[in-house]
Amino acid sequence: MLERLRDAVRFSPLYPAVRAVDERVDLVSWRLRGRPAPAPHLVKQRAVLATQARFSLPTLVETGTFLGNMLGAVRHRFERVVSIEVDPGLHSFAARRFAGKPGVTLLLGDSAELLPRVLAELDRPALFWLDAHPRRARDWARGTPIVSELAAVLAHGVDGHVVLVDDAHLFDGRHAAPPLAEVEALVRGAHPGWTIEVEDDVIRAHAP
Repeated sequence: MLERLRDAVRFSPLYPAVRAVDERVDLVSWRLRGRPAPAPHLVKQRAVLATQARFSLPTLVETGTFLGNMLGAVRHRFERVVSIEVDPGLHSFAARRFAGKPGVTLLLGDSAELLPRVLAELDRPALFWLDAHPRRARDWARGTPIVSELAAVLAHGVDGHVVLVDDAHLFDGRHAAPPLAEVEALVRGAHPGWTIEVEDDVIRAHAP
């Protein structure tokens, strides 16, 4: 019953307003608890906005649209945003939420398959927010496209991309995702000079 009520709120027109209040409550609670992983979504929104400001990237490419909370918070800072979602219901909700919004492209499908197509159309550096993996550790047995996503971005011929990967705490080698050391090796194998760091549960990789 409670889960059905949550879904009713999530998929209602009131959701963005309700979510904004929840995000601020989560942020205060997280700080009082000593900033443990996972970090609240508001912290991750700010990480995306700070990265855009630092690197002046015109395009955001997101994997894992979910309910569109990241897009809703940051799209105004980008000329173009592209988001990929594998779940038809979530994609449909986001399509309604952002209907008529300029510069927003929503794609339905597996990001491992669609991301290379998005990259083929990019001729300028972009910010990548990779968040298509499951949100709970126990669901990671279903797999994650993160290795395919990273490999596609790292092999792209445009210089200046910046990659942010959500949920760094889950890259511990105990689930379907690779351990953080393997992610670092994948990045440095393609770009030996790149900087890789983790802050507030977000993995960041970019040229120095």
